[in-house]
Amino acid sequence: MMEANFSQCPVLYIVVPCYNEEEVLPESAKQFYKALSDMIEKDLVSPESKILFVNDGSKDKTWELIEQYAAKNSLFAGVCLAKNRGHQNALMAGLNTARNYADITVTIDADLQDDINAIYEMVENIPKKNVMWCLVSEVNEKPTLSLNEPQLRAFTS
Repeated sequence: MMEANFSQCPVLYIVVPCYNEEEVLPESAKQFYKALSDMIEKDLVSPESKILFVNDGSKDKTWELIEQYAAKNSLFAGVCLAKNRGHQNALMAGLNTARNYADITVTIDADLQDDINAIYEMVENIPKKNVMWCLVSEVNEKPTLSLNEPQLRAFTS
């Protein structure tokens, strides 16, 4: 089994697919920024970490907001798809971008319906080896992260 080289804090990319999120993005950006800043301050992740918004061809001002956030703060970055490609393709675009820069990648939707604190738990509990954690939950059931629950499985390489 190959050991990951986290001699320094790992670089975390939070990939956030966005489609017509103009109404929720200001609050979401604030919450993501607070979470990432806290993790950087606690030396859980590198200051090179990013919140990567992926605009999925929004028809509102989502992309303009993303550009503003990225221009004002280096923790924000954006990818803009030319037209709506769907949620899964937006996720893939973000993951493909992040893989060139990140040691750890987390995806979360812009509407903040998922518990943002789960990101802390994942980062705090990441082992210093190559492991992919797969969190499985029922539709409409709030996912939780627990190392002892049967729905959480680790796949090592």
